[in-house]
Amino acid sequence: MTSRRFFLILLLTLSFGVSTLPSTAQDNQAISLRAEAGFGTYFRAGQWLPIQIQVSNDGAGFSGRLTVRPETSGRAVTSAYSSPIDLPTGSDKTVFLYIQAQSTASTVLIELIDDEGVRVTDQAVGLSSIDPRDALHMVVSGTGASTIPLNSVVQAGYIARQARWEVDNIPTDVGALMSIDTLILYDVQSDELTVDQLETLEAWVAIGGHMIVVGGPSWASTSSGFSADFLPFMPNSSQNIDDISVMANYLADDTELSTRTFVATGDISDTASVLIETEDGLPLYIRREFGTGNIDFLAVDPTLEPLRSWDNLNSFWFTMLSNPAPEPGWQRGFIDLQDAARSLAILPNIELLPPVSSMILFIVGYILLIGPLNYFVLSRLGRRAWGWVTIPLFIVAFTLLAWNVGFNLRGSDVIVSRLFVVQSFSDTTIAYQEELVGVLSPRREIYDITAPQGSTLEILPGVEDDSPFSANISRSTAEVSQGQTFAVNNIPIDG
Repeated sequence: MTSRRFFLILLLTLSFGVSTLPSTAQDNQAISLRAEAGFGTYFRAGQWLPIQIQVSNDGAGFSGRLTVRPETSGRAVTSAYSSPIDLPTGSDKTVFLYIQAQSTASTVLIELIDDEGVRVTDQAVGLSSIDPRDALHMVVSGTGASTIPLNSVVQAGYIARQARWEVDNIPTDVGALMSIDTLILYDVQSDELTVDQLETLEAWVAIGGHMIVVGGPSWASTSSGFSADFLPFMPNSSQNIDDISVMANYLADDTELSTRTFVATGDISDTASVLIETEDGLPLYIRREFGTGNIDFLAVDPTLEPLRSWDNLNSFWFTMLSNPAPEPGWQRGFIDLQDAARSLAILPNIELLPPVSSMILFIVGYILLIGPLNYFVLSRLGRRAWGWVTIPLFIVAFTLLAWNVGFNLRGSDVIVSRLFVVQSFSDTTIAYQEELVGVLSPRREIYDITAPQGSTLEILPGVEDDSPFSANISRSTAEVSQGQTFAVNNIPIDG
Protein backbone atom coordinates (compact mmCIF):
# COMPACT_ATOMS: atom_id res chain seq x y z
CA MET A 1 0.00 0.00 0.00
CA THR A 2 2.83 2.39 0.88
CA SER A 3 4.59 1.88 -2.43
CA ARG A 4 1.37 2.48 -4.35
CA ARG A 5 0.77 5.76 -2.53
CA PHE A 6 4.35 6.84 -3.19
CA PHE A 7 3.95 6.05 -6.87
CA LEU A 8 0.69 8.01 -7.05
CA ILE A 9 2.18 11.02 -5.27
CA LEU A 10 5.23 10.93 -7.53
CA LEU A 11 3.02 10.75 -10.63
CA LEU A 12 0.90 13.70 -9.49
CA THR A 13 4.03 15.70 -8.70
CA LEU A 14 5.47 15.04 -12.13
CA SER A 15 2.17 15.93 -13.80
CA PHE A 16 1.99 19.18 -11.84
CA GLY A 17 5.54 20.06 -12.80
CA VAL A 18 4.85 19.51 -16.47
CA SER A 19 1.63 21.54 -16.44
CA THR A 20 3.28 24.54 -14.81
CA LEU A 21 6.22 24.71 -17.19
CA PRO A 22 4.39 26.92 -19.74
CA SER A 23 3.58 29.47 -17.03
CA THR A 24 7.28 29.99 -16.42
CA ALA A 25 7.80 30.66 -20.10
CA GLN A 26 4.85 33.05 -20.06
CA ASP A 27 6.37 35.18 -17.32
CA ASN A 28 9.48 35.73 -19.43
CA GLN A 29 7.58 36.97 -22.47
CA ALA A 30 6.28 40.52 -22.95
CA ILE A 31 3.45 39.30 -25.17
CA SER A 32 -0.19 40.23 -24.69
CA LEU A 33 -3.18 38.59 -26.34
CA ARG A 34 -6.79 39.73 -26.66
CA ALA A 35 -9.47 37.69 -28.43
CA GLU A 36 -13.06 38.30 -29.49
CA ALA A 37 -15.03 35.24 -30.50
CA GLY A 38 -17.80 34.78 -32.95
CA PHE A 39 -20.78 36.96 -33.65
CA GLY A 40 -21.01 38.69 -30.29
CA THR A 41 -20.22 35.25 -28.75
CA TYR A 42 -23.06 33.64 -30.75
CA PHE A 43 -22.28 30.72 -33.05
CA ARG A 44 -23.95 27.87 -34.90
CA ALA A 45 -22.70 24.35 -34.23
CA GLY A 46 -20.86 22.79 -37.16
CA GLN A 47 -20.34 26.11 -38.97
CA TRP A 48 -17.28 28.30 -39.07
CA LEU A 49 -16.84 30.62 -36.13
CA PRO A 50 -14.39 33.54 -36.58
CA ILE A 51 -12.18 34.49 -33.65
CA GLN A 52 -10.43 37.85 -33.99
CA ILE A 53 -7.14 37.79 -32.06
CA GLN A 54 -4.94 40.82 -31.40
CA VAL A 55 -1.38 40.04 -30.32
CA SER A 56 1.33 42.54 -29.38
CA ASN A 57 4.97 41.90 -28.56
CA ASP A 58 7.11 44.32 -26.57
CA GLY A 59 9.93 41.83 -26.04
CA ALA A 60 12.25 39.81 -28.24
CA GLY A 61 11.15 38.53 -31.64
CA PHE A 62 8.83 35.55 -31.50
CA SER A 63 7.38 32.95 -33.86
CA GLY A 64 4.82 30.30 -33.08
CA ARG A 65 1.14 29.59 -33.63
CA LEU A 66 -2.25 30.54 -32.27
CA THR A 67 -4.35 27.49 -31.55
CA VAL A 68 -7.58 26.11 -30.12
CA ARG A 69 -7.34 22.41 -29.34
CA PRO A 70 -9.33 19.66 -27.61
CA GLU A 71 -6.57 19.10 -25.04
CA THR A 72 -7.30 22.46 -23.39
CA SER A 73 -10.80 23.33 -24.64
CA GLY A 74 -12.29 19.94 -23.86
CA ARG A 75 -15.37 18.85 -25.78
CA ALA A 76 -15.96 22.34 -27.15
CA VAL A 77 -14.02 21.29 -30.27
CA THR A 78 -13.27 17.90 -31.79
CA SER A 79 -10.22 18.95 -33.82
CA ALA A 80 -7.34 21.34 -33.28
CA TYR A 81 -7.26 24.66 -35.19
CA SER A 82 -4.12 26.75 -35.58
CA SER A 83 -2.67 29.70 -37.43
CA PRO A 84 1.06 30.56 -37.63
CA ILE A 85 2.20 33.96 -36.43
CA ASP A 86 5.48 35.90 -36.43
CA LEU A 87 5.90 38.74 -33.94
CA PRO A 88 8.99 40.93 -34.39
CA THR A 89 9.92 43.24 -31.54
CA GLY A 90 7.35 46.01 -31.10
CA SER A 91 4.82 44.40 -33.44
CA ASP A 92 1.05 44.45 -33.06
CA LYS A 93 -0.95 42.07 -35.26
CA THR A 94 -4.57 41.04 -35.75
CA VAL A 95 -5.24 37.48 -36.86
CA PHE A 96 -8.48 35.62 -37.64
CA LEU A 97 -8.66 32.03 -36.44
CA TYR A 98 -11.62 29.99 -37.68
CA ILE A 99 -12.95 27.09 -35.64
CA GLN A 100 -16.01 24.84 -35.53
CA ALA A 101 -17.43 24.40 -32.03
CA GLN A 102 -19.86 21.83 -30.68
CA SER A 103 -23.37 22.82 -29.62
CA THR A 104 -22.45 22.23 -25.96
CA ALA A 105 -19.48 24.62 -26.07
CA SER A 106 -19.60 27.49 -23.59
CA THR A 107 -15.94 28.52 -23.70
CA VAL A 108 -12.77 27.86 -25.67
CA LEU A 109 -9.16 28.59 -24.81
CA ILE A 110 -7.04 30.50 -27.34
CA GLU A 111 -3.37 29.71 -26.82
CA LEU A 112 -0.17 31.22 -28.18
CA ILE A 113 2.40 28.43 -28.47
CA ASP A 114 6.03 28.84 -29.47
CA ASP A 115 7.97 26.65 -31.90
CA GLU A 116 9.05 24.39 -29.04
CA GLY A 117 5.44 23.62 -28.11
CA VAL A 118 5.48 25.74 -24.93
CA ARG A 119 2.40 27.85 -24.21
CA VAL A 120 3.35 31.52 -23.88
CA THR A 121 -0.02 33.08 -23.08
CA ASP A 122 -3.70 32.30 -23.45
CA GLN A 123 -7.19 33.70 -23.11
CA ALA A 124 -10.54 31.99 -22.60
CA VAL A 125 -13.53 33.36 -24.53
CA GLY A 126 -17.17 32.59 -23.92
CA LEU A 127 -19.52 31.17 -26.55
CA SER A 128 -23.30 30.89 -26.87
CA SER A 129 -24.75 28.28 -29.21
CA ILE A 130 -27.97 29.19 -31.04
CA ASP A 131 -30.63 27.03 -32.62
CA PRO A 132 -30.11 26.38 -36.35
CA ARG A 133 -33.45 28.08 -37.06
CA ASP A 134 -32.84 31.14 -34.89
CA ALA A 135 -32.10 34.36 -36.78
CA LEU A 136 -28.68 35.99 -36.44
CA HIS A 137 -28.41 39.67 -37.39
CA MET A 138 -25.06 41.47 -37.42
CA VAL A 139 -25.02 45.28 -37.32
CA VAL A 140 -21.76 46.83 -38.57
CA SER A 141 -21.61 50.35 -37.18
CA GLY A 142 -19.26 52.97 -35.81
CA THR A 143 -18.41 53.33 -32.14
CA GLY A 144 -20.87 56.16 -31.44
CA ALA A 145 -23.70 54.94 -33.68
CA SER A 146 -27.23 54.53 -32.38
CA THR A 147 -28.62 51.05 -31.79
CA ILE A 148 -30.91 49.31 -34.25
CA PRO A 149 -33.00 46.93 -32.10
CA LEU A 150 -33.71 43.67 -33.94
CA ASN A 151 -33.96 41.22 -31.04
CA SER A 152 -37.74 41.61 -31.01
CA VAL A 153 -38.09 40.86 -34.72
CA VAL A 154 -38.93 37.15 -34.44
CA GLN A 155 -40.05 34.77 -37.16
CA ALA A 156 -42.01 31.51 -36.82
CA GLY A 157 -41.63 31.50 -33.06
CA TYR A 158 -37.84 31.29 -33.08
CA ILE A 159 -35.46 33.69 -31.36
CA ALA A 160 -33.76 36.63 -33.07
CA ARG A 161 -30.16 37.23 -32.05
CA GLN A 162 -28.33 40.48 -32.67
CA ALA A 163 -24.69 41.45 -32.30
CA ARG A 164 -22.50 44.36 -33.32
CA TRP A 165 -19.31 44.47 -35.34
CA GLU A 166 -16.95 47.22 -36.36
CA VAL A 167 -15.37 47.26 -39.80
CA ASP A 168 -12.25 45.35 -38.76
CA ASN A 169 -14.38 42.52 -37.33
CA ILE A 170 -15.57 41.47 -40.78
CA PRO A 171 -13.61 38.30 -41.73
CA THR A 172 -12.04 37.74 -45.12
CA ASP A 173 -13.28 34.19 -45.68
CA VAL A 174 -16.84 33.86 -46.94
CA GLY A 175 -17.28 30.59 -45.03
CA ALA A 176 -17.08 32.54 -41.77
CA LEU A 177 -20.19 34.55 -42.73
CA MET A 178 -22.43 31.57 -43.50
CA SER A 179 -23.94 31.64 -39.99
CA ILE A 180 -25.32 35.16 -40.51
CA ASP A 181 -28.87 35.76 -41.75
CA THR A 182 -28.63 39.55 -42.16
CA LEU A 183 -25.72 42.00 -42.26
CA ILE A 184 -26.67 45.65 -41.69
CA LEU A 185 -24.27 48.53 -42.37
CA TYR A 186 -25.19 51.69 -40.49
CA ASP A 187 -23.22 54.86 -39.72
CA VAL A 188 -19.91 53.22 -40.54
CA GLN A 189 -16.76 54.18 -42.44
CA SER A 190 -17.12 51.70 -45.31
CA ASP A 191 -14.06 53.12 -47.09
CA GLU A 192 -12.04 51.34 -44.38
CA LEU A 193 -13.10 47.98 -45.82
CA THR A 194 -10.21 46.14 -47.43
CA VAL A 195 -10.38 44.63 -50.90
CA ASP A 196 -10.57 41.15 -49.37
CA GLN A 197 -13.46 42.18 -47.10
CA LEU A 198 -15.37 43.69 -50.03
CA GLU A 199 -14.90 40.54 -52.10
CA THR A 200 -16.04 38.45 -49.15
CA LEU A 201 -19.22 40.52 -48.71
CA GLU A 202 -20.01 40.27 -52.42
CA ALA A 203 -19.51 36.51 -52.41
CA TRP A 204 -21.63 36.11 -49.28
CA VAL A 205 -24.53 38.05 -50.80
CA ALA A 206 -24.23 36.14 -54.08
CA ILE A 207 -24.66 32.78 -52.35
CA GLY A 208 -27.74 33.82 -50.43
CA GLY A 209 -26.81 36.55 -47.96
CA HIS A 210 -29.02 39.54 -47.15
CA MET A 211 -27.24 42.87 -46.72
CA ILE A 212 -28.97 46.13 -45.74
CA VAL A 213 -27.29 49.52 -46.15
CA VAL A 214 -28.84 52.37 -44.15
CA GLY A 215 -28.59 55.92 -45.47
CA GLY A 216 -29.90 58.93 -43.57
CA PRO A 217 -27.41 61.58 -42.35
CA SER A 218 -24.46 59.13 -42.55
CA TRP A 219 -25.14 58.10 -46.17
CA ALA A 220 -21.76 59.30 -47.45
CA SER A 221 -19.54 57.36 -45.03
CA THR A 222 -21.73 54.24 -45.11
CA SER A 223 -21.79 53.90 -48.91
CA SER A 224 -18.44 55.38 -50.00
CA GLY A 225 -16.55 52.07 -49.82
CA PHE A 226 -18.83 50.29 -52.31
CA SER A 227 -19.04 50.53 -56.07
CA ALA A 228 -22.15 51.53 -57.99
CA ASP A 229 -22.06 48.10 -59.65
CA PHE A 230 -22.83 46.46 -56.30
CA LEU A 231 -25.26 48.67 -54.39
CA PRO A 232 -28.88 49.00 -55.61
CA PHE A 233 -28.73 52.72 -54.93
CA MET A 234 -25.70 54.99 -54.97
CA PRO A 235 -26.38 58.17 -52.93
CA ASN A 236 -24.73 61.40 -53.99
CA SER A 237 -26.74 64.01 -52.12
CA SER A 238 -29.53 64.47 -49.56
CA GLN A 239 -32.62 66.49 -48.83
CA ASN A 240 -35.27 67.00 -46.15
CA ILE A 241 -38.87 66.04 -46.81
CA ASP A 242 -41.95 66.57 -44.64
CA ASP A 243 -43.81 63.29 -45.10
CA ILE A 244 -42.76 59.64 -45.41
CA SER A 245 -46.18 58.13 -44.68
CA VAL A 246 -45.72 55.92 -47.75
CA MET A 247 -43.56 53.69 -45.54
CA ALA A 248 -46.54 53.09 -43.27
CA ASN A 249 -48.75 52.54 -46.32
CA TYR A 250 -46.33 49.80 -47.41
CA LEU A 251 -47.60 47.83 -44.41
CA ALA A 252 -51.23 48.85 -44.96
CA ASP A 253 -50.86 51.14 -41.96
CA ASP A 254 -52.61 54.55 -41.99
CA THR A 255 -50.17 56.16 -39.52
CA GLU A 256 -49.00 59.61 -40.61
CA LEU A 257 -45.22 59.90 -40.60
CA SER A 258 -45.14 63.62 -41.24
CA THR A 259 -42.12 64.75 -39.25
CA ARG A 260 -39.37 66.45 -41.25
CA THR A 261 -37.03 63.66 -42.37
CA PHE A 262 -33.50 63.56 -43.76
CA VAL A 263 -33.38 61.42 -46.93
CA ALA A 264 -30.38 60.30 -49.00
CA THR A 265 -30.82 60.86 -52.74
CA GLY A 266 -28.90 59.45 -55.67
CA ASP A 267 -28.92 57.07 -58.62
CA ILE A 268 -30.82 53.78 -58.83
CA SER A 269 -29.05 50.77 -60.32
CA ASP A 270 -30.45 49.41 -63.59
CA THR A 271 -30.93 46.00 -61.93
CA ALA A 272 -32.64 47.35 -58.79
CA SER A 273 -36.30 47.68 -57.87
CA VAL A 274 -37.87 50.53 -55.89
CA LEU A 275 -40.14 49.05 -53.24
CA ILE A 276 -41.14 52.32 -51.52
CA GLU A 277 -41.10 55.81 -53.00
CA THR A 278 -42.78 59.12 -52.21
CA GLU A 279 -45.54 60.63 -54.33
CA ASP A 280 -42.86 62.76 -55.98
CA GLY A 281 -40.92 59.65 -57.01
CA LEU A 282 -38.21 59.93 -54.35
CA PRO A 283 -37.00 56.38 -53.56
CA LEU A 284 -36.94 55.39 -49.89
CA TYR A 285 -36.48 51.60 -50.01
CA ILE A 286 -34.57 50.02 -52.90
CA ARG A 287 -33.65 46.37 -53.45
CA ARG A 288 -31.33 44.53 -55.78
CA GLU A 289 -31.15 40.78 -56.27
CA PHE A 290 -27.49 39.80 -56.48
CA GLY A 291 -26.86 36.14 -57.25
CA THR A 292 -29.27 34.31 -54.95
CA GLY A 293 -29.03 37.03 -52.28
CA ASN A 294 -30.39 40.54 -51.79
CA ILE A 295 -28.98 44.01 -51.14
CA ASP A 296 -31.36 46.58 -49.67
CA PHE A 297 -30.81 50.32 -49.37
CA LEU A 298 -32.88 52.29 -46.87
CA ALA A 299 -32.60 55.98 -47.66
CA VAL A 300 -33.89 57.13 -44.25
CA ASP A 301 -32.47 56.54 -40.79
CA PRO A 302 -34.77 54.27 -38.72
CA THR A 303 -33.18 55.47 -35.46
CA LEU A 304 -34.46 59.04 -36.05
CA GLU A 305 -37.95 60.49 -36.01
CA PRO A 306 -40.53 59.81 -37.24
CA LEU A 307 -39.55 56.13 -37.65
CA ARG A 308 -38.01 55.90 -34.20
CA SER A 309 -41.34 56.22 -32.40
CA TRP A 310 -43.42 54.50 -35.11
CA ASP A 311 -45.44 51.72 -33.49
CA ASN A 312 -45.04 49.44 -36.50
CA LEU A 313 -41.29 49.83 -36.91
CA ASN A 314 -40.72 46.23 -35.78
CA SER A 315 -43.27 45.08 -38.35
CA PHE A 316 -41.40 47.00 -41.03
CA TRP A 317 -38.11 45.34 -40.01
CA PHE A 318 -39.89 41.98 -40.01
CA THR A 319 -41.03 42.60 -43.57
CA MET A 320 -37.55 43.64 -44.70
CA LEU A 321 -35.87 40.65 -43.08
CA SER A 322 -38.35 37.99 -44.10
CA ASN A 323 -39.28 38.77 -47.71
CA PRO A 324 -36.19 37.92 -49.80
CA ALA A 325 -36.80 35.57 -52.73
CA PRO A 326 -36.95 31.87 -51.74
CA GLU A 327 -33.61 30.15 -52.08
CA PRO A 328 -33.27 27.08 -54.33
CA GLY A 329 -32.97 23.70 -52.65
CA TRP A 330 -29.42 23.15 -53.88
CA GLN A 331 -28.12 26.45 -52.49
CA ARG A 332 -27.00 25.00 -49.15
CA GLY A 333 -24.76 22.42 -50.82
CA PHE A 334 -24.56 18.98 -49.26
CA ILE A 335 -27.53 18.61 -46.92
CA ASP A 336 -27.65 14.83 -46.43
CA LEU A 337 -24.09 13.90 -45.53
CA GLN A 338 -25.04 10.23 -45.24
CA ASP A 339 -25.94 10.00 -48.93
CA ALA A 340 -23.02 12.25 -49.88
CA ALA A 341 -20.57 9.92 -48.10
CA ARG A 342 -22.06 6.91 -49.89
CA SER A 343 -21.79 8.66 -53.24
CA LEU A 344 -18.20 9.57 -52.51
CA ALA A 345 -17.41 5.89 -51.83
CA ILE A 346 -18.56 4.76 -55.29
CA LEU A 347 -15.27 4.00 -57.03
CA PRO A 348 -15.69 2.20 -60.39
CA ASN A 349 -13.28 -0.69 -61.06
CA ILE A 350 -12.02 -0.57 -57.48
CA GLU A 351 -12.63 -3.74 -55.43
CA LEU A 352 -11.44 -4.36 -51.90
CA LEU A 353 -12.06 -8.12 -52.10
CA PRO A 354 -11.12 -10.59 -54.87
CA PRO A 355 -13.87 -12.34 -56.90
CA VAL A 356 -15.76 -15.06 -55.03
CA SER A 357 -14.72 -17.67 -57.63
CA SER A 358 -11.03 -16.95 -56.97
CA MET A 359 -11.52 -17.28 -53.22
CA ILE A 360 -13.31 -20.62 -53.68
CA LEU A 361 -10.52 -21.95 -55.94
CA PHE A 362 -7.94 -20.81 -53.39
CA ILE A 363 -9.70 -22.64 -50.54
CA VAL A 364 -10.28 -25.81 -52.62
CA GLY A 365 -6.61 -25.84 -53.70
CA TYR A 366 -5.54 -25.42 -50.08
CA ILE A 367 -7.71 -28.34 -48.92
CA LEU A 368 -6.56 -30.62 -51.76
CA LEU A 369 -2.89 -29.85 -51.25
CA ILE A 370 -2.82 -30.16 -47.49
CA GLY A 371 -5.04 -33.28 -47.50
CA PRO A 372 -5.36 -35.82 -50.38
CA LEU A 373 -2.40 -34.70 -52.49
CA ASN A 374 -0.05 -34.48 -49.51
CA TYR A 375 -1.18 -37.92 -48.30
CA PHE A 376 -0.89 -39.47 -51.81
CA VAL A 377 2.63 -38.17 -52.43
CA LEU A 378 3.94 -39.16 -49.00
CA SER A 379 2.35 -42.63 -49.35
CA ARG A 380 4.06 -43.20 -52.70
CA LEU A 381 7.34 -42.17 -51.10
CA GLY A 382 6.69 -44.31 -48.05
CA ARG A 383 7.21 -41.27 -45.82
CA ARG A 384 3.75 -40.60 -44.37
CA ALA A 385 5.36 -39.61 -41.06
CA TRP A 386 6.73 -36.56 -42.85
CA GLY A 387 3.17 -35.18 -42.73
CA TRP A 388 4.08 -33.72 -39.33
CA VAL A 389 6.50 -31.47 -41.25
CA THR A 390 4.80 -30.91 -44.63
CA ILE A 391 1.41 -29.91 -43.24
CA PRO A 392 2.83 -27.03 -41.09
CA LEU A 393 4.96 -25.96 -44.06
CA PHE A 394 1.91 -25.86 -46.36
CA ILE A 395 -0.02 -23.89 -43.72
CA VAL A 396 2.78 -21.31 -43.44
CA ALA A 397 3.18 -21.13 -47.24
CA PHE A 398 -0.55 -20.58 -47.88
CA THR A 399 -0.75 -18.03 -45.06
CA LEU A 400 2.10 -16.03 -46.58
CA LEU A 401 0.55 -16.37 -50.04
CA ALA A 402 -2.86 -15.18 -48.78
CA TRP A 403 -1.28 -12.24 -46.95
CA ASN A 404 0.76 -11.25 -50.04
CA VAL A 405 -2.25 -11.47 -52.36
CA GLY A 406 -4.40 -9.45 -49.95
CA PHE A 407 -1.66 -6.86 -49.47
CA ASN A 408 -1.12 -6.36 -53.20
CA LEU A 409 -4.84 -6.32 -53.95
CA ARG A 410 -5.07 -2.87 -52.36
CA GLY A 411 -2.30 -1.60 -54.62
CA SER A 412 0.08 1.20 -53.74
CA ASP A 413 -1.73 4.26 -55.10
CA VAL A 414 -3.69 6.71 -52.98
CA ILE A 415 -7.08 7.25 -54.65
CA VAL A 416 -8.79 10.61 -54.19
CA SER A 417 -12.54 10.77 -54.83
CA ARG A 418 -14.13 14.21 -55.26
CA LEU A 419 -17.76 15.34 -55.40
CA PHE A 420 -18.59 18.92 -56.47
CA VAL A 421 -21.52 21.30 -56.22
CA VAL A 422 -20.73 24.50 -58.14
CA GLN A 423 -22.98 27.55 -58.11
CA SER A 424 -22.63 30.34 -60.66
CA PHE A 425 -24.82 33.38 -61.15
CA SER A 426 -25.87 35.21 -64.29
CA ASP A 427 -25.44 38.75 -62.93
CA THR A 428 -22.00 38.36 -61.36
CA THR A 429 -18.62 36.81 -62.08
CA ILE A 430 -18.64 35.05 -58.68
CA ALA A 431 -18.86 31.25 -58.50
CA TYR A 432 -19.06 29.20 -55.32
CA GLN A 433 -17.91 25.61 -55.07
CA GLU A 434 -18.55 23.12 -52.29
CA GLU A 435 -16.62 19.88 -52.50
CA LEU A 436 -16.34 16.59 -50.68
CA VAL A 437 -13.00 14.81 -50.84
CA GLY A 438 -12.54 11.14 -49.99
CA VAL A 439 -9.13 9.50 -49.61
CA LEU A 440 -8.74 5.74 -50.14
CA SER A 441 -5.47 4.74 -48.56
CA PRO A 442 -3.87 1.40 -49.50
CA ARG A 443 -1.99 1.39 -46.20
CA ARG A 444 -2.53 2.73 -42.73
CA GLU A 445 -0.84 6.10 -43.03
CA ILE A 446 -0.95 9.66 -41.68
CA TYR A 447 -1.69 12.30 -44.31
CA ASP A 448 -1.71 16.09 -44.77
CA ILE A 449 -4.39 17.55 -47.05
CA THR A 450 -4.13 21.12 -48.37
CA ALA A 451 -6.92 23.16 -49.99
CA PRO A 452 -6.38 25.70 -52.79
CA GLN A 453 -5.92 29.32 -51.75
CA GLY A 454 -9.22 31.04 -51.10
CA SER A 455 -10.88 27.86 -49.83
CA THR A 456 -11.68 26.63 -46.36
CA LEU A 457 -11.18 23.01 -45.37
CA GLU A 458 -12.85 20.96 -42.66
CA ILE A 459 -13.21 17.33 -41.66
CA LEU A 460 -16.52 15.73 -42.58
CA PRO A 461 -18.65 15.16 -39.47
CA GLY A 462 -19.11 11.55 -38.41
CA VAL A 463 -21.50 9.60 -40.64
CA GLU A 464 -22.93 6.13 -40.30
CA ASP A 465 -21.72 4.72 -43.59
CA ASP A 466 -22.07 1.03 -44.38
CA SER A 467 -19.73 1.23 -47.38
CA PRO A 468 -16.54 -0.89 -47.27
CA PHE A 469 -14.69 2.33 -48.14
CA SER A 470 -15.98 4.16 -45.08
CA ALA A 471 -13.39 6.39 -43.51
CA ASN A 472 -11.71 5.66 -40.21
CA ILE A 473 -10.45 9.03 -39.06
CA SER A 474 -9.49 10.05 -35.55
CA ARG A 475 -10.73 13.66 -35.44
CA SER A 476 -8.96 14.47 -32.21
CA THR A 477 -5.50 14.02 -33.73
CA ALA A 478 -6.15 16.10 -36.84
CA GLU A 479 -5.21 19.79 -36.89
CA VAL A 480 -6.75 22.35 -39.24
CA SER A 481 -3.89 24.73 -40.05
CA GLN A 482 -4.75 28.17 -41.44
CA GLY A 483 -2.00 30.16 -43.08
CA GLN A 484 -2.01 31.33 -46.67
CA THR A 485 -4.07 28.18 -47.33
CA PHE A 486 -6.14 25.81 -45.24
CA ALA A 487 -4.64 22.40 -44.49
CA VAL A 488 -5.61 19.46 -42.32
CA ASN A 489 -2.51 17.89 -40.84
CA ASN A 490 -1.86 14.53 -39.19
CA ILE A 491 -4.91 12.65 -40.47
CA PRO A 492 -4.60 8.92 -39.74
CA ILE A 493 -6.49 7.04 -42.49
CA ASP A 494 -7.11 3.32 -42.54
CA GLY A 495 -9.41 2.58 -45.45
